[in-house]
Amino acid sequence: MSEELERLIDLARALADQLGALVPDAHEHPELEERVPEPRAGTALVTAEDLTRDAEKAKQDLEMALTELGVVLPDIKVVAPCAPCGRTDSSISLGAISPSDARDFALAIRREVKRR
Repeated sequence: MSEELERLIDLARALADQLGALVPDAHEHPELEERVPEPRAGTALVTAEDLTRDAEKAKQDLEMALTELGVVLPDIKVVAPCAPCGRTDSSISLGAISPSDARDFALAIRREVKRR
């Protein structure tokens, strides 16, 4: 494995560790407990539209939290479920991040963590 690739992997792991450290405990913040979309009036079923709307809200929440840390991900998007791929729920793609941006994001996150 090339040194550059190893460095990128290390950076990705560091970013993941830092993001994990920033996730608050839901017991301390009840508003962060898993939110399931409320059924529409008159129906007990949650529709695909409800799930998409919930995924968009989660994406916006993540974008705002990252922006507060100085991390702006221009390519973040909601990805629809894909039965052949084995994804039964929507997911949120962070998009393509250049190595330079990854280093900048990691630095911004580390600064914020140290500040706390």
